[in-house]
Amino acid sequence: MELSSLIGKRILSPAGEDLGYVVRAYLARDLRKLSSLVCADGEEEEFYLPVRALLSVSDIAVAGKARLKAPTGVLFPAGYPVYSEKGERLGFVSDYIFGEAESAFVALDGAARKTFPAAEVRVRGSVVLRVPDGARRAAAPKAQTSEREAQAPPPKPADSAPAGGSPVCNRLDLLGKKVKKSVLDGFGAPIVRAGERITPAVIAAARRQNRLLQLAVNTYTNLI
Repeated sequence: MELSSLIGKRILSPAGEDLGYVVRAYLARDLRKLSSLVCADGEEEEFYLPVRALLSVSDIAVAGKARLKAPTGVLFPAGYPVYSEKGERLGFVSDYIFGEAESAFVALDGAARKTFPAAEVRVRGSVVLRVPDGARRAAAPKAQTSEREAQAPPPKPADSAPAGGSPVCNRLDLLGKKVKKSVLDGFGAPIVRAGERITPAVIAAARRQNRLLQLAVNTYTNLI
């Protein structure tokens, strides 16, 4: 299952009560599985689910009563640039595949889609490194960046980082931003086109179509 299909999904209790929807996800510290989910109820108040609370996931998710006081693990690094152990840029993190025999990160490099085993991925600040077994870890990918990239501010990931804490995804950060690549619904119809600005209606439509993660990635990364 891809994480992008879980973000924005409605959550019901076993009795059918509408609990809200999934906003973002945290991975285990070794990045090999999901750890917890940040969700929002009908009043947009956030609550936190351990992944073990999910009883089933299909068109909707069904969750039990377990709750957390705060999300656990590492925030999924949506939009972070990905480098090889040699400092070669491999693209940007766009998705995460879980529930399989081995979890994997998905990166987009232009039109190319690449997958990397989660066991080979390391998060270093706002950069993701792919370090295959036996390879030496790159000290820093800066040596491979162009002069233009070196002078530019570091790429802003899909989640903004508040002072003194882990990055926190805030959907309000997307309002007014221009989308760099069109976001389509499941039928291929545009939710928002490249170059258009994000409005509350766009965010609501992306949430209904489980495209919040894709909207963030297509806004904050250089995909086109």
